[in-house]
Amino acid sequence: MLRIFNGINIFANRERRYPLEAELGLVEAELAGDRDTRYPRVRFGEIIEAKPDLILLPGEPYPYGANEAAEMMELLAQTPAAKAGRVFTLDGSLITWTGTRLARALEELPALFYD
Repeated sequence: MLRIFNGINIFANRERRYPLEAELGLVEAELAGDRDTRYPRVRFGEIIEAKPDLILLPGEPYPYGANEAAEMMELLAQTPAAKAGRVFTLDGSLITWTGTRLARALEELPALFYD
C-alpha cells in the first residue's frame, strides 16, 4: 500500500534480529531459524537517524490515540516528519489488511501522502 502512494518503508531492508531484546540492542542476536521475525522493534534513535518525511501510527497492533500521538511528536521532534507536522494516526487496517479495506484505503490515504 505504501508503494502505491510512492511511500517507502524506511525499515523494509533492516535486518530482523532475534530475540526481541536483540531488536532493542539489549542482548546479542541469535539465529532466528524458523522463528517469526515479522514484527521488528526499532529504537527512537533509529527512527531519528532514518529521517522520515512521514510517520504513520496505525491503530494495530497498538491503538495510538491523541495522547500517544502527541508523545510520539515530542519524542520524534527532530525528524523531518515531526517538523512538518506529518505524524498521523490512522486505522491500521488501511495499511495492514488486504481485501475489502482496499477501496477505503485508496480513498483515505492519499491525503496523508500528498499535500
